[in-house]
Amino acid sequence: KLVNANITGNLKIEELLFKPSKGPFLKNTEAIVYLNTTIYLTHKSFFVDETSYAIIDEEKYSLVSFVQLNQEKKLTLKINAPEADFKKGVRLMNTKIRHDLAKITVTNPVAIQATIIAPIGKSADPELYVSMSGKNNNLTIGNTSIPYNKVSFTGYLRSMGDKGQTTDLTNGAVVFNDIKGFVYDHPFTANVSIDDLKDPKIKIKADITIQGSKVKFKPGTDFILDGLCLANVDYAGDIAHLNNRSLAKLTSFKIINPSD
Repeated sequence: KLVNANITGNLKIEELLFKPSKGPFLKNTEAIVYLNTTIYLTHKSFFVDETSYAIIDEEKYSLVSFVQLNQEKKLTLKINAPEADFKKGVRLMNTKIRHDLAKITVTNPVAIQATIIAPIGKSADPELYVSMSGKNNNLTIGNTSIPYNKVSFTGYLRSMGDKGQTTDLTNGAVVFNDIKGFVYDHPFTANVSIDDLKDPKIKIKADITIQGSKVKFKPGTDFILDGLCLANVDYAGDIAHLNNRSLAKLTSFKIINPSD
């Protein structure tokens, strides 16, 4: 037997807790919800279809969910936001993920698709799969003051929770691929990965093309720098220790088109 139901209104979520040691998702969250559901009474399950959505902190999230309350007791939740505020989206994550992503600042909207798969009624880390992309964005990473401007990127967060067979799969990893943009007005390309979110380590590989005529000197400099230089950055270490000085030490330079 099927029952169709439409659920709308204001909702106060105290928390969505899967594993106490990692902290809750959606803690003290107020939402406006519009849910179209189909309830399967015989199978003790219900489906929330793709026309459903929630508005949280003025951000609209499209929702699809399947909840099983039979022997398996499992929640599958898919969230889609084509233009989400990165900071607001991170606030919805659990305490551990919020802490790990606090070192990344993204100023403009990003497209986010997330899937959460979790058992109901027992303590366990959920499976979490998040993909994200952005264009013409501004970023900062770690404790650096380096400005990354007009940045386009694709990235993902993967965590298999208690089903993971390695620390990266269990504790999660964040990867940003095909990053392109400008740093101090110089074009760059990069790949960034953060492995093992329980004890996060960051890896950065980047190429920066430096046009000498665009290098800004301090007042009083009386010579002109010209030509083209390729800078390579290769950093691996604790994200908490990532700063301007550590990046400078691991940057190599190659002049590929010296001025006459």
